[in-house]
Amino acid sequence: MNQNQKTHHENPQLILPLVPETLKSFDLFFPGKNNLVLETLRADPPPQFIYLYGNKGSGKSHLLEAFTIEALKQQKRILFLPLRNLLKEKTYLKDWPEFDAVLIDDIEYLNPELQPDMCHQFNELQSSGTTLIVTSSAPPAALDFNLPDLKSRMESGLSLKIEALKEDELITALMMHAKHMGLALDDKIYEFLLKRLERNLGTLTQQLKQIADYSLIARRPVTTAMIKEVLGL
Repeated sequence: MNQNQKTHHENPQLILPLVPETLKSFDLFFPGKNNLVLETLRADPPPQFIYLYGNKGSGKSHLLEAFTIEALKQQKRILFLPLRNLLKEKTYLKDWPEFDAVLIDDIEYLNPELQPDMCHQFNELQSSGTTLIVTSSAPPAALDFNLPDLKSRMESGLSLKIEALKEDELITALMMHAKHMGLALDDKIYEFLLKRLERNLGTLTQQLKQIADYSLIARRPVTTAMIKEVLGL
């Protein structure tokens, strides 16, 4: 075993090629109709292979980040692969040390050339009992993979759909995020955001963070006029 492999074994760590500024917690995930998804990911131990799918902004990456936070608290060794950001990489499936969990975000962005390597790693993970959580915008049966064996393996796990939030649930979720950011907003602000922005929580919370940062730096209260200025609406 080389020195790098020893480091992976001795020090629990997150291996994340592009680390978000802050990882999101389970407490900041508003479940709506997705209590089963939340309960499954928080189970100890979780199912060995979980496949999460849902529309853009439904919270797939959020849930992987939240799982990561809890796993690291337990000194677990985590590999987090955001495939959307690894389109030009071709070596990330080689020479893995041992992990307690492997998290793969946006599996549909897997380079076709790497499908055999992914299939091999899937078999290795299953044999070792390592937890695997995969996310996608599509259910496993709809994945456009050239390798039938890999597609069948994606279909073999516990498949859970993340249901989109309704309008009132989106507002409640936004209120929760605003409180976390230290914002106290009028109800009309939330209504304005839903009317003018893409209706998915991922986009809305990103825009809300921009608004919160500007409000703090400029020392200005949040108004619809200020939001239009900040977001260029």
